[in-house]
Amino acid sequence: MARIGAHLRAAVGQAMRRQRDRLTPVETAGEHHHKVEVVYRKKNGEVIDRVCNPYEIKPHRTSGAMMVYLTDDASGPQQIKSYRADGVRRTEETNRRYIPRWPVQF
Repeated sequence: MARIGAHLRAAVGQAMRRQRDRLTPVETAGEHHHKVEVVYRKKNGEVIDRVCNPYEIKPHRTSGAMMVYLTDDASGPQQIKSYRADGVRRTEETNRRYIPRWPVQF
């Protein structure tokens, strides 16, 4: 039984490291006010690819799920979007700068 627990802990640890690795470019881009490309898988399975202005990564206030808060070029700079961190498939910092409309908190 302890062996199964160790395998489960190892698998959870690996998943958390992969998620952290996918989100690191979001934090770095936000700190430098650079746009970031985000590939995200929605609950319905649809995969979207957006160029975004990152603002914050924090737990959702009621569910506790880690959320990525940003604006995306497709929806316009006035609308803050929130993506569940576990839905983020790929991120890449760009060299394109943005001017933050709100405080960037990383």
